[in-house]
Amino acid sequence: ISNKDEKDNPINLLSGVETFNKKNSLNAVVEISKGQTHKWEVSKLTGKLHREFWMGIPRKVDSSPYPINYGMIPRTILPLKFGGDGDPVDAILLGEQVPRGSIIQGKIIGVMKMRDMDENDDKIILTSKNSVLNKYKNIQDLGKDNPKILSDLKTWFTNYKKNNFVEFIRYGSEEEAYNLVLKASKHYKRLGIKIK
Repeated sequence: ISNKDEKDNPINLLSGVETFNKKNSLNAVVEISKGQTHKWEVSKLTGKLHREFWMGIPRKVDSSPYPINYGMIPRTILPLKFGGDGDPVDAILLGEQVPRGSIIQGKIIGVMKMRDMDENDDKIILTSKNSVLNKYKNIQDLGKDNPKILSDLKTWFTNYKKNNFVEFIRYGSEEEAYNLVLKASKHYKRLGIKIK
């Protein structure tokens, strides 16, 4: 799947989309739509969205479907030695289902601090401008008004692999999330993407 611009030229979803917008938001590419189980990701080789396979079989989560839209922040990379996992920064887009391959302008409200197989695996939490959840300024506001969303998110991510490799650490502020994306954006500009 490749997104297209107005001239019908393929967009590289990794390098052809800006990280930040002028409207105090950032861009997120939706790799897996809310309610889906099959795993898709933006290729670090081509910048196109492709289905993930393992041993010749399409990968999917064995648990309940994704409760959120899941994706990545373009033009970001956080190497292992700088506290990342060597991949683009993960994005959680709260709210209604968004089609796979969409580029969404999201407002940062916080970060989900996690570890996956002993590597940091932080996830930026966003709301889109069209979502009813966009009224929340930060993760604290959301937690006070609608704690079930955060509780369900934590439960799903710590159980979806069913092998206890994923550890929830804590929720962090929108400022912490923004600084993480900024750092990852600077690393991308300096280092680009290195294929594992």
